[in-house]
Amino acid sequence: MKKHILLIGSLLTALSMTATRPTSVTPLITTEWGQTSPYNDMCPEYATGKRCKTSCVATAMAQIMRYHKYPTNGVGSKSLKWSYGQLSAKLTADFGATTYRWEEMLDNYRGEYTQAQAEAVATIMYHCGIAADAEYTPDSGAFIDDAFRAAVDHFSYSSESVLADREYFDDATWTELVFDAIADGFPVYYGGYTDYYLGHAFVIDGYDSNGKAHVNWGFGAGGGYYDMSSLGSYVYGQSAMIFYPLGRPGQMQSWMVCSEGVSSPESYVTLGDKNSSLTVKTDIKNFTGNAPAVTFGLRLSDVAGNVTYAEGETLSLPDNRYVSLPSFSVPAEAFTCAGTFEAVPVYRTSADSEWVPIKMLRKDAETSIHITVSKMSGLETVTAKDTTIDVLTIGNQLALTPSATHEANVYDMNGSHIATLTQATPVTPALVAGVYIITTGSRSVKMRIK
Repeated sequence: MKKHILLIGSLLTALSMTATRPTSVTPLITTEWGQTSPYNDMCPEYATGKRCKTSCVATAMAQIMRYHKYPTNGVGSKSLKWSYGQLSAKLTADFGATTYRWEEMLDNYRGEYTQAQAEAVATIMYHCGIAADAEYTPDSGAFIDDAFRAAVDHFSYSSESVLADREYFDDATWTELVFDAIADGFPVYYGGYTDYYLGHAFVIDGYDSNGKAHVNWGFGAGGGYYDMSSLGSYVYGQSAMIFYPLGRPGQMQSWMVCSEGVSSPESYVTLGDKNSSLTVKTDIKNFTGNAPAVTFGLRLSDVAGNVTYAEGETLSLPDNRYVSLPSFSVPAEAFTCAGTFEAVPVYRTSADSEWVPIKMLRKDAETSIHITVSKMSGLETVTAKDTTIDVLTIGNQLALTPSATHEANVYDMNGSHIATLTQATPVTPALVAGVYIITTGSRSVKMRIK
């Protein structure tokens, strides 16, 4: 699924701001680039002497790449079929054969500049546009999803780069996402659209002590500080991308994320039970650009602060923030000790990597579940009739046999009494799947309803 909002250059209305944050970062980006000459000098002509604009997507991408001065060369090549009115052409960019001359690119082109300086900036603009499948017109545009794939596939940015949609976050967590990236030295590619579906891509590269974001609009000038809740008129469909150059250690974050919190239909686990598991309900999404095999699990903390881990399923979650994982399971055998625990969902991408907490996107979301892990206590686990207990399973019910001479009491794993079975009332109500304790006389066993 692709978000079908076309991002195009447009004018901007500045709105007043509200302070949200005490610290500040001065603007990271020094460039003030636009979409017309010399930036669009390699874009196709739609009329004699008139060239298509670079697109706001290409301008935002190029300014971030100039800040990182990365990559030196691109990867592969790409061609687009272009048409406008009666005009048509094949547009090609050979990324791998091109060396991007970052040092020759000026911060702005309002004054004099050489042909080499113009060609340097026009090349990166054109390559960003081709890589992102730009639709070249007098007001060129491209899609944010395509810009993300372009950065990863053709410009060697990490597949762990982040593409996130504001709709999944509360305001505080979203601002934290953007401002934390900036504080770590990563300008944020940002997109949104107006109530007239007029879209624009730009860069947020700083914030002030009042919590206002510094915006580089990609118009060649006119940047400034704006409230994160509005960002001018681009208040709908907001998305952010954080591009991580390869080889910059220590900057990757946890982007297996969950917006609705975590829960479980079970609160008890029997230690060593080979036939049971704990189901963890989530809505985990993958906001990175890759789809690794991810092992999910639980971080278990007891009241004394001791921490253990229980390893669950290994699953592949697509690199698609619209697809979520509804649940994963952790087998009872994965729990190593009995006790009462606060359990936090975690994941890791290899057996020798550290467990990473799944990031919760909403401040009010449940971040953990509470479970009790109990020992078997010498009880036997049976799945059919036990001749000494005189109880058997019938579908999703437990029943006393006609020959039974003692009543039987049925309990769930929480210790709650479910039923007393006698010859007058020999069958339990319908039971949910799970393990139950049956006692009769001095004998106790566990029986499973599947």
